Amino acid sequence: MKMKNSAIMVFLAIAYVLFTLHPVMSALTSSTTISSIGSIAVAQIEPLHIEGNQILTENGTVVKLRGVNYTYFIDSPYGSWMLPDSQIAWLTWDTDAIAQNLDAIKSWGCNCIRVIGTIELWVENTGNYRSNLKYFFVQAAARGIYVDFCFYLNNATGSFPYGMFPWEDVGNGYINTPQDLVDVWSSVASELKDYQNVLFEFWNEPIGDVAIWMDFSQQCINAVRSTGAENLIIIQYSDAVGVDFYDYPKVPSNTVSMSWVYEYQLSDPLGNLVYSTHLYRTSFRNSFEGYTRPYLYSDVFWALNATEVISVASEYPVWIGEIGCSLWESELDEEYEWYDNTLTVLDQYNIGYCAWAWAPWRSPGTQWGLVDVTQTNYTPNQAGQLFQQHLSNQ
Repeated sequence: MKMKNSAIMVFLAIAYVLFTLHPVMSALTSSTTISSIGSIAVAQIEPLHIEGNQILTENGTVVKLRGVNYTYFIDSPYGSWMLPDSQIAWLTWDTDAIAQNLDAIKSWGCNCIRVIGTIELWVENTGNYRSNLKYFFVQAAARGIYVDFCFYLNNATGSFPYGMFPWEDVGNGYINTPQDLVDVWSSVASELKDYQNVLFEFWNEPIGDVAIWMDFSQQCINAVRSTGAENLIIIQYSDAVGVDFYDYPKVPSNTVSMSWVYEYQLSDPLGNLVYSTHLYRTSFRNSFEGYTRPYLYSDVFWALNATEVISVASEYPVWIGEIGCSLWESELDEEYEWYDNTLTVLDQYNIGYCAWAWAPWRSPGTQWGLVDVTQTNYTPNQAGQLFQQHLSNQ
């Protein structure tokens, strides 16, 4: 019996090494498993589908997506990685660091990472960008982690075309018409359709005429499905929902809501659409009281009703692609309370969310983040501790 167990351990060790060295050679199917040598803890990833307002695995298990944003596949094909000693490996392909970060994210209780990328790097395949992403996706799958893959930049120049659609970023050389972006997503879907832990989000915070964006989204859905890809598709419009409390409890006419979900009925032959927005406290204010920013549970509950987040979530899967806690607030206790109360409401209504942001933080580096950069081994700061508490309650 002892010899038989030893043989099994050797077999598992060899399989694990082969998978790690050649991650792209193995398609991610519902039977894909990765065994960690020693404890033989098996993590399995299953393709997702949607029924009503729930995300389910093939066997009918409800999946509540909770995760963190990772933004450094924007700047280079290699990423940047916080190391366990809190130092930063900037713009460096480091498979040990990748494993360490993924292990830490998993240990926090996350089952999803939102990865933001750049069009130029994908189109040119700069520095083996595509295979680097695939390696990351496979390593995430090995830990039972799903990935929301989303573009935000046209060029790897660090300039963010905020407040416009990607094709309005004139002269960028890559996305100059809606069809250009449709073609990119056709390429992405063709390459990633076998990566069943990957979700497709067309663009981060698209701002402009809603009818134009919804027309583009429908074209993009059609193009993705024509490749045979069955991955979940995340639809976002604008940046964040928001409301002015000046005439509370009457909802002001200038409220930024998720009403577009009802007004523009997108069609997916698989019915695998998830609807998304972002949540930051700066979007919730009271102009009547000197632009104070409400933070109590009752305030948050009213605001998420007023912006139709809760009503949409009663019919469709809703994914808060970003929710952040600003560490620069003068009344930081109120910011923490807003963050805690907002996560509480989202949990109560089974709304998925992705915290902004995993280390290393983007500039301005000290405003947003979940990790205490003065400590080692990915120690959470106070915002990270609140986030962890909510993850542990799921």
